[in-house]
Amino acid sequence: MFFDGTRPRVRAVLLAALLAAFVSGAQQATRNQEHTGPRATIDVVSQGYCINPEETQAGKNDRVGSVVFLLQVRIENMSERSMILCRDCIEVGSEPALLSVLPDGSPGVVLNGGAMYDGVTPRNRRHDPARPDERYLILKPHGAFSGNYKTGILVSYDSPTKPRTNLKPGKYFLRAEFGTWWPEARDTTGALRAKWKRYGDLYTNPLFPDPIPVQIEIPDRLPTCPLGK
Repeated sequence: MFFDGTRPRVRAVLLAALLAAFVSGAQQATRNQEHTGPRATIDVVSQGYCINPEETQAGKNDRVGSVVFLLQVRIENMSERSMILCRDCIEVGSEPALLSVLPDGSPGVVLNGGAMYDGVTPRNRRHDPARPDERYLILKPHGAFSGNYKTGILVSYDSPTKPRTNLKPGKYFLRAEFGTWWPEARDTTGALRAKWKRYGDLYTNPLFPDPIPVQIEIPDRLPTCPLGK
């Protein structure tokens, strides 16, 4: 019998092609899973330093105030469906944090800030319309929204009286989290999600942008923090 030595090679080539296609498909599926939903990034528009009004009174030995950031957040819809966001609900969810810089240049431990609120009082129940109006954002697939938000970190400019309050000049990483939905006494997200499905997917989870590098340079004279800030 004549043996055709080309057939095993053909089968091997076909098998290799099928395996490569399978691996490529698996990698593409992984990339799609990694880039579904929203992706948030932040940038510092401006930063400043101030001292609390009560700390300017005579007899105060330490100076307690704030480092204030104006942050720009960019929210990009990485999915293949439109996404609905509550425009009025987007805000810094908790006190931002300054992280140390590790020797390899990556973010380390929290040095300042990062405090969570003791509790959140539900806001007044919304009267949501039949379809998303101007109070909401509808981001098309791969569309984006940018907005500026002011926030601050409580700091001590002298010897710390509590852990993670002393602020020193130098390089840090800034980490901020953003909320996208107000807590409610009665949760209506399920009903809204179903009712608005034709317009897009309602998104209500927090956003966690990657920390970004910042430089802290404390001025010699600190202005007084505005009341209520």
